[in-house]
Amino acid sequence: MSERSERSGDPAAGAPRPFSARFRIAAAVACVALMGVVLATRLGDDGDEKDTATVAEVEPDVDVATTPESESSADPSAPSPFTFEEVAAEIGITHTQGDPVLPPECLFSEPGDPPPREASREAIEALAACQEERSAGGVAAGDFDGDGDADLYFTRLRAPGVLYANDGSGRFTDVTEEHGLDQGPMNGNGAGWADLENDGFPDLYVTTIADDRFHLFMNDGSGPFTEEAVARNVALADDEPRAGFTVSFGDIDNDGWTDIHTTEWTAPHRYGEAPSSHARLLRNRGAAEPGVFDDVTEAAGVVLTDTPDNRGDETPADMVPRDAFGSTLVDLDGDGWQDLLVASDFGTVRMFWNDADGTFTEGTADTPFASVSNAMGSTFGDVDGDGDLDWFTTSIGFLDTCEPPGCVSEHSGSKLFRNDGGRRFTELTPAAGVVDVEWGWGTALADLDVDGNLDLVATNGYDPGVPPSPSKDFAGTTDHAWVGDGTGSFTDVSTDAGLGPDGPVPDGDGKGLAVADLDGDGVLDVVIADTGAPPRVLLTRPRQAGHWLRIAVRGSTSGREALGAVVTVTSAGGRRQVRHIGVATHFLGQSELPAHVGLGQDTDPVEVTVRFPATGEEVVVPGVEADQTIEVAEPG
Repeated sequence: MSERSERSGDPAAGAPRPFSARFRIAAAVACVALMGVVLATRLGDDGDEKDTATVAEVEPDVDVATTPESESSADPSAPSPFTFEEVAAEIGITHTQGDPVLPPECLFSEPGDPPPREASREAIEALAACQEERSAGGVAAGDFDGDGDADLYFTRLRAPGVLYANDGSGRFTDVTEEHGLDQGPMNGNGAGWADLENDGFPDLYVTTIADDRFHLFMNDGSGPFTEEAVARNVALADDEPRAGFTVSFGDIDNDGWTDIHTTEWTAPHRYGEAPSSHARLLRNRGAAEPGVFDDVTEAAGVVLTDTPDNRGDETPADMVPRDAFGSTLVDLDGDGWQDLLVASDFGTVRMFWNDADGTFTEGTADTPFASVSNAMGSTFGDVDGDGDLDWFTTSIGFLDTCEPPGCVSEHSGSKLFRNDGGRRFTELTPAAGVVDVEWGWGTALADLDVDGNLDLVATNGYDPGVPPSPSKDFAGTTDHAWVGDGTGSFTDVSTDAGLGPDGPVPDGDGKGLAVADLDGDGVLDVVIADTGAPPRVLLTRPRQAGHWLRIAVRGSTSGREALGAVVTVTSAGGRRQVRHIGVATHFLGQSELPAHVGLGQDTDPVEVTVRFPATGEEVVVPGVEADQTIEVAEPG
């Protein structure tokens, strides 16, 4: 528990006023407006222009740590201690996520849908059919062949996903057909690797858009994968509208078997059509039937199609949220049990605390998380060095001043929340300098310059494929990188790191993001899945060489991958760095599992401690030299 837990006081003191139902309806309209259709005026049933649309004004009352504008580190031209080099095609990653289409060719288009043109009611409704796929593009880093390096799987639309094997030097070979993944799914979106049978070989789970189910490819290490989602009760098959996004993994009951949580975001106008949700919690049956699952969403108390506890009864029945972009099973209160935090659109972030008995209790109302207007990307890390995990989430950075016509609602920008212990959080934005990410998606906290402090990277961009909104054009916006100082403050170094229209890294419409040491140099690289384009692979080049350590964790009682294990690296001077296994990135991107820490210029041996989740047992490894990957195994 953090030392700051004594400051907790009234548990509701940090809770913001929830977004109203009026804001939610306005924000739903805004999603279509910002896709490129001008909704500054309301349209009557006949499609004629009526009176000017009302701007939704939301000023949530949030516990915020602030500094004067001049002290915020928001200048992207600041010097960077690292640069990025884009190398995707050079290292063998050459596919395209899909060809962007417009109505009536979108996955949810209806026959006879008109193409987008003027702001007619028909064109607005037709364009909404494209929303889910214009937000798509996933990547998962995992060692599927057990050779110790990060392989990559990318999802695609209207084509099977692509599996690339890493040769150990950071060069990749397309092995999709060789491993039986060339037959589908055709419209994959989220993807993740997890060892669901504890056999030592990670399996691959893939969510889909406009399909009738999700897919699970089992890996026995001997050859082609076998698709077994239906047999293992994880297909979530039905004929309801479906738009699967992120899949996450953890062990909700500490039985040593990996469980699954899926998320789904569907366009607001489809809420009434979808009485069920494909955002589900799936519990592994364990030793009795390894890798076979039961849907425990209702029994565990983590249903997402009800009204969040910070809203009261304000949300209309036809507007209940199906807006979950990403979820994470992560121990945020330090009790040894993984909680569930769901990054969700329209102010519907959900925080569920694990009760250690198979059920969860919602605690959203006692957090400031409702202040996030459009939570999308999600990443966890100890940004201030106090030993617990803080949370950064990307959102829409619609912060510039605008007036009707063109404005529909304001957006909060991205948010950084400090974990104060005792289930208390304080928002650090904008003091931390990380608020404006335009239209933010995938993100990761990672020590990119190996100096011992967590840095931050985020991708963004939204291309509706039609003339831009009069408010702002978010297509092809610049990705961002910030350098952390170890206290919770960051400096935007995007331009000097090579990002931006004048830099060596091209802009794109990034969605999923993952970090992994692709070339074995001890530095974490960045992989971005772009919508309707080839992915980008950014090799990270620190300007000053530093030392590092990579820790692979192997469990027994806690499961082969020991998801949720806590790794602590203590330097000779007493400084502690904490990592949790499996919680790095959670929007259409899965980062590599091994913990990575930077050691800066320190060459003294360090002590590595791993606390395993199922038993609470700690393994201490003293005298570990820098610049290597070590494996720490759970006894038993």
